Amino acid sequence: MEIIRHCTEAGWKRFLATCANATIWHTPEWKTFLERTFDYVPCYLFVQDDCGDVIGLLPLFQVRSRLTGNRFCAAPFAPVCAPLGTAGAVQLLLEEAVRDFHESAARFMEIRDYTPIDNFHCRSEFHTFWLDLSPALEEIWARFGRDVRRGITKSKNAGVRVSTTRDREDLKAYYDLNCITKRKLGVPAHPWEFFRNLFDSFGQDSCLYVARYRGEPIGGMVVQFFRDIAYAGYSGSNPQYYRLFTDNAINWKIIEDVHRRGYRRYDLGRANVNSKGLINFKRRWKALEKKTCYNYYPHYRPSMANNRDNIRYRLTTGVVRRMPMPLYRGFSRAVFGSLG
Repeated sequence: MEIIRHCTEAGWKRFLATCANATIWHTPEWKTFLERTFDYVPCYLFVQDDCGDVIGLLPLFQVRSRLTGNRFCAAPFAPVCAPLGTAGAVQLLLEEAVRDFHESAARFMEIRDYTPIDNFHCRSEFHTFWLDLSPALEEIWARFGRDVRRGITKSKNAGVRVSTTRDREDLKAYYDLNCITKRKLGVPAHPWEFFRNLFDSFGQDSCLYVARYRGEPIGGMVVQFFRDIAYAGYSGSNPQYYRLFTDNAINWKIIEDVHRRGYRRYDLGRANVNSKGLINFKRRWKALEKKTCYNYYPHYRPSMANNRDNIRYRLTTGVVRRMPMPLYRGFSRAVFGSLG
């Protein structure tokens, strides 16, 4: 076995096809998307066997940021992203990553899953959630919390209609809603280029679900597809229509559609342990919950967002909430890549 730093896309995808735990964040498309969108340095590592076949992968990027620190990350904006391959291949990948780290100016390395190697420090600050779609749709519906079912019904009766689209103007309208949502939370929003490049990189494996009320877009969710998994990626809504239960309507429409198309799993993404409201929302859908283990080398570097009672965090979010929208969008574009 030997480490290589580049391989053909065909060889890469042949390897992913053999890995049961491969995700959309291990794909060549995710690498292309991140390179198009952010000033990250790709440091991907592959293991090749004696026959020239790929048998291991670590999708590593170097993120250079004055805001969050110069670091290695596998992989930016991925809720989970484990090194792939046999135990021997994974060991080789991680050892090479540590060597690369020491030859760089990076301050720490983050692997967003368990790593079977000494000197990495595990932190569990996120929970992931996914819904099993193998039962009949009626059984899935019956499992939801009563308030989830009530919200879906109220939204439908009020006249909210959800449809899927890849239209660029619809995506721009969704981007506006996403900015409204994130500013209300006091955090940077995804820049427009994020969604544009995501759709361009993944083609038909990405789409937008839009909720409309009296013809007006009031909420949306970007969904991506890989194998038999549908990933609920990014959502935004107009807070003026909160009582129309937009998020309930969108999620139920996605579940109906992907269940009918034969997908076996609906991934609801991750939530920080401090985001009690988001965690409770996901739990009410009776999704399977898993505590993640992110590994850090040579040490863990805490993020300001992981202590939301911190006075610095509260002051920062307060300032962001009061920004005029043009200023807020420029601010988000400048800092969002640091958050990957």
